[in-house]
Amino acid sequence: MANGRMRPWVFMAEFWFDQIDRKGIDYFLDGWQDAGYETIMFGRLDLRDQEKIYPSFAPDPSLYRETALEPPELPAHLAPAAESLKRAMAAVKERGFGVCLFSPDPYLAIGPGGGAAYDPTNSDVVAYYHARVRDAYQNYPMADRILMDGPEWSYEPEVFEFRQRTIFNELDGLESARRAAVELGYDFDLIRASLGRLREKLGRLREDELRRLLVSQKGAFDGIDLLLLDRGLWEWFAFRHETMERFMGRLRQVVKGLNPSLQLGLGPRLPSWGRITGCGLKTISRVTDFQAPKVYLWKGGFDGYYGTLARYVDFVTKGNPNLPGDLVLEVLFRLLGIEMPDVRAVADLQKEFPQSYYDVTLVGEIKKIEADVGGLDNVVPYVEVGPHPHGGEPISNDQLRSIVAAMQRAGLTRFIHYWHGQFDEEVAVVREFTR
Repeated sequence: MANGRMRPWVFMAEFWFDQIDRKGIDYFLDGWQDAGYETIMFGRLDLRDQEKIYPSFAPDPSLYRETALEPPELPAHLAPAAESLKRAMAAVKERGFGVCLFSPDPYLAIGPGGGAAYDPTNSDVVAYYHARVRDAYQNYPMADRILMDGPEWSYEPEVFEFRQRTIFNELDGLESARRAAVELGYDFDLIRASLGRLREKLGRLREDELRRLLVSQKGAFDGIDLLLLDRGLWEWFAFRHETMERFMGRLRQVVKGLNPSLQLGLGPRLPSWGRITGCGLKTISRVTDFQAPKVYLWKGGFDGYYGTLARYVDFVTKGNPNLPGDLVLEVLFRLLGIEMPDVRAVADLQKEFPQSYYDVTLVGEIKKIEADVGGLDNVVPYVEVGPHPHGGEPISNDQLRSIVAAMQRAGLTRFIHYWHGQFDEEVAVVREFTR
C-alpha cells in the first residue's frame, strides 16, 4: 500500500477456542501468518460448555486473600480444554507471534459486587483485578502484553436495552465512590447535585440559548464558562479522570512486578466519548504501555460511535421536542468536538455512512489520539465489523476497507482485528494492507 504496510493483531475470542483441537493449531498459525498478523490476542480467558461459561484456568486461592470476591473454579471436565489452550498459546509464541491476554477481570467473579464489579473505586474490585492479572500471567507466562477492556465510567445519557448505567445514575448508592471522593479531596454531594442540575437543564433547553451558545462557544475557556463554572461538574470530570488514572497506575505496578517487560494496555472509546468516561488518552497514556481505542463505528447496538451520537440526539430532542433537530446536532458536534460534514439533519443519521465518516470523522479522532498521546507508536486501535457488532447494524467488508485505509492515511501502522473465526473475505481485506 502507498502508505506503508500495516502490522495488525488478531483477536482470537473465546468463541473460537473449541476449534483449536478440531482444526489443529497449525491451521490457525498458517492462516494468521499468511494474513500478516503480528500479535495474537486471546480472550476473554473463558471456556464455553454449551451455554455455560467457565474460566480457562484454575484459580490460585492464595492470590485472592485481599478481596471478598471469589474466583470461579475450572470444572474438572474442562481441564483438557484448558491445557489445549495453554499449548496453543505456547505454539503461537514459538511461531514468532506476540501473545496478548485480553482482560482478566471480575466479570465471572462470585460474591458481593453485582453491578459494581467494574467500579474502579471499590477496594474489593481493585484487589480482584490485581489478583486476576497475577493469576492469568502465572498460567500464561508466554504473554508479552495484557489488554484491559475496562473499567470505565458511563458515557450514556439514558438507560436503554443494552445499558443500565448512565452518566446520571451510576453514582447512586455507590459508597465506594463517595469514600474515594473524600480521599481525593472531592465533594461527592456537590458532584451529584451538579449532575442533577445538568440533567434538569438538558430537559428545558431554549432555541435562543442554543443559538447564542453556538455564537459564543469558540475556544477552551468558552467551554469552561459554559459548563465548568458549575464547580460540581468540574469536580465530576476531574474525579472520573483521577480515579481511572489511579486504578490503571496501580494495576500497571502489579504488571511490572510480574515482569518489567510485560506491557499493559487499555481499550477506551474514541476521544469524543473517551474523555467523558474518565479514560481520555491524555490521562491513560501516562499509566499504560499501549492504548487500544475502539474504532467501533456502527449504528444502533451499544458502544458504536454513530449509535451513541444518535442516542444523545434522541435524549435531547425527547426532552425538548420543539428544538430543531439540525440545531441539536450542531450543538452536540460543537460540545463533543465531532466533525461530520455530511450529517446536517437528524434524518441524515439514518442514511448510509458517507465517505467523510471515515476520511473526516475517523481521521479527526485519530488526530486527537495522536495529540493526546504524543504519537501513534503505542496506539493499536480495535476494529470490529461484521453482521452484528455489539448488537448494532452490519459493517461490511467494503466499510472495513475504508476504515483501515483511513487509519493508514492518518499514520497508524497497527490495529486489532476482532476476528470472527474464519479465513474469509474479511481477512482478505486485512491482507490487502499487510503486503
